[in-house]
Amino acid sequence: MALGAVKGKEQQDTDVLRVQPSLTEPAAQRWTHFLGGPIASHGLVGRAVWATPLRVLMGLALGMMSLGWLSKANCLRGDGDGVNWTANRQYISGCYADSIPLYSIEGLKDGHFPYVYSWAGDGGIRHMEYPVLTGLYQWLCAQLAAPLHWFADLIGWAVPRVGFYFGVNAVFLAIAWIGTLWFTYQLAGHRVWDVILVAASPIVGVHIFTNFDSLATVCAMGAILLWTRKRYAGAGVLIGLGAAAKLWPAYILGAFLVLVIRHRCRERTEFINTVVSAVVTWLVVNIPIMIASPAGWAEFFTRNGKRAAEDSTIYSVLSWLTGFSYSTTVPVKAQSIISFVLFGLCCVGILILGLKVKREPAVWELSLLIVAAFVLTSKVWSPQYSLWLVPLVALSLPRWRLVFAWMWVEAIYWFVRMWWFTGADNKGAPDWLFNSFVIARDALVVAILVLVIQQMRGTRPDAPRTMLQAEAPGQQEKDPGTVASRRGPSSEMSSRAVTSDVVTSRAGVVGTRSNVGITA
Repeated sequence: MALGAVKGKEQQDTDVLRVQPSLTEPAAQRWTHFLGGPIASHGLVGRAVWATPLRVLMGLALGMMSLGWLSKANCLRGDGDGVNWTANRQYISGCYADSIPLYSIEGLKDGHFPYVYSWAGDGGIRHMEYPVLTGLYQWLCAQLAAPLHWFADLIGWAVPRVGFYFGVNAVFLAIAWIGTLWFTYQLAGHRVWDVILVAASPIVGVHIFTNFDSLATVCAMGAILLWTRKRYAGAGVLIGLGAAAKLWPAYILGAFLVLVIRHRCRERTEFINTVVSAVVTWLVVNIPIMIASPAGWAEFFTRNGKRAAEDSTIYSVLSWLTGFSYSTTVPVKAQSIISFVLFGLCCVGILILGLKVKREPAVWELSLLIVAAFVLTSKVWSPQYSLWLVPLVALSLPRWRLVFAWMWVEAIYWFVRMWWFTGADNKGAPDWLFNSFVIARDALVVAILVLVIQQMRGTRPDAPRTMLQAEAPGQQEKDPGTVASRRGPSSEMSSRAVTSDVVTSRAGVVGTRSNVGITA
């Protein structure tokens, strides 16, 4: 926003009360030291002409996604007919991306329409195994890449055809992640700099182009933002679109339900509108494919039902620790039931927690608990699934050291996993190393969830809330993630006069870890 532009009262309050990580976050203090130290008592918050927080965060995100592109580049080497993955290049380089082999396997290279097209594969006739919106997205990217490859052939530029497909795909996935960042930024309120956990996440650098998960993530975060702004039908539409890309955004409806029940169904009609909008949107996307190719449409569900517990799940780790071969001994159908029951029990626990805690939970806290419970109990935890958690963790637990520790373990785990895939005959990573990273990843996710639960229960201070209460005793934070806050800010909050040095000058209040509740 240009200098001198008129801001609304609510935006002024957000700028004035902006949390300064250089004062409150130990990890940020070391990074800002070489830049001159933390913001001082006369620093002006919210007055940047060009380098606004949002633009800085978007620049960081683009830089991280550029590293993501480079991390996949070695898998795009080859001639005009295809890539060269000899000598396990995709594993040795850690550059594997699902879109590269699927371009040929699923008939996209030859222009075949997904779900209608089939081929002979493992287990019989195969179809596109992704939800409808993701499958149609892949087909669209292939159609856009075709003329680019034709032009490259015309000028004698020997680039593999899949390289253009990967490039088009990467552009849209990057746009989707920028959208995720923007939605998270809008939800963060006075904690805008905590969105650096989304912009500079090592998980983004490794997995933004591994699969197509940012499509569902942007829909999920957009739905949460619209819900907090009382646009219930719009939130339902985005959840329906997200569920048509990956099923997990539908679980966010559970977070909405907890908040509605907590307020004794005051917004029951609005919640029903959200659900109906989500269902109708999902049906509009799916019904044409259901009619055109029932078997192709059902491939996603049948394929997942037949999958045994994979090597990155808690079931595989327990098998390694105990010597019991869970994936081969327990029938696959029973594995699905066990996973479903465990997830259901977790959801019941989250419902009870959300209704019992005194402090109203934010919608992203509940969403994080639900989505994390799903990936922890699922038969499949593909590494890129962790992208789902990134914006929810950034909003729920802005403890940089712990969160970045989890993210770096996730990033390193990917390369250990690729090394492990080469096999013992090729001197691949030993089982103990691979499983150690799986355990570390799961343990850090569980630690994050425990801290979030403690925040909700009030047994551990919530850093941003503690800061505001210390600055203005008796005042309540305007949390856009709760139902109560969506009924409008209190007159006391709206009318009080504040100045920029509320945040920046009182180092005795804001700058000490004990007062802001940062202990991790």
